Amino acid sequence: MNDSETIDDFQQTLPVSFKVIGIGPGTSDIITKVKSFDYDCVGCLVANDPADCVPTDEDKMAIIVATDNVETANEIAKTYHDAGVLTIGLVPDADHSCYDSVATVTSPEGFSETIKNLLQPVVSCGYICYDFNDLCTILKNSHSFGTLTSNGRSIEEAVANMKEQLENITLHHIESLSAHIYFNRERRDSIKMDDMVHLSNMISSLPESINVIWSTNFDDTLPENIIKFTIIMSGKKTMKNKLFKLYLRLMKYAAFMSVIGGIASFIGPPHSGLIKACIGVVIGAMLLGRRLPLALKELRSITDEISDEIFHNNQ
Repeated sequence: MNDSETIDDFQQTLPVSFKVIGIGPGTSDIITKVKSFDYDCVGCLVANDPADCVPTDEDKMAIIVATDNVETANEIAKTYHDAGVLTIGLVPDADHSCYDSVATVTSPEGFSETIKNLLQPVVSCGYICYDFNDLCTILKNSHSFGTLTSNGRSIEEAVANMKEQLENITLHHIESLSAHIYFNRERRDSIKMDDMVHLSNMISSLPESINVIWSTNFDDTLPENIIKFTIIMSGKKTMKNKLFKLYLRLMKYAAFMSVIGGIASFIGPPHSGLIKACIGVVIGAMLLGRRLPLALKELRSITDEISDEIFHNNQ
């Protein structure tokens, strides 16, 4: 009996529950792809309404996926987040207050691969394992996250290819990172400790401020001559970037309401133009729906963070 068979004997069904929830019919293909991974303890569904999915005591993580229907996605996410469930968003223009972390990837074509990179190290067995608590360490209250994947015929080559991708990443924005090596157990050239030196050197070259976790896992779907290397990285955006994007949104909303107000001032009799303009602004705000209140809520949240930071620095 070899080491991998021994590990399989002791591998049990994970006593946690993970959900991948697609919002609206536009996510059907993504959910179908995630189902094809056939991971234990991962439930997949497409929801059209918040009533379609309610947190249970068994839920530990919910991954919310949306290509549109952002408001519904945020509402469902908030339900899970408020219930203490690790809530991850793959949602464009998401309300970050409803999630623990939101993916930086915006293309739906990359969503299924991102979900796989999150789930695979948790549901896979290996020599050095990575569990749900490790994933929480990386993603809990982290604001934003991203994943990277590289392949190679050896660990050295896979690590070298990953280093090339990391050259395009601003490393000082990263707070936590987990690195995962995958290989087929039928691989002819067994993994040796000397091979791990390349991974160790890469981790050592990262800024000391980054919290790093790593694992080695089995993936028997890989070709026997391929090593796969994935990274999950998370961090909080700088106040400058957050404020800049928020100000652009508020400016866009203000311009929209101004245009509606201007149009309204020319409707009807020539008198009372100011009143008509004010009515137009109100109509513009109503057309924006929840977008404007959410932006103002985010502005308050950022202001509170800045105030807390100033108070902390003055203590």
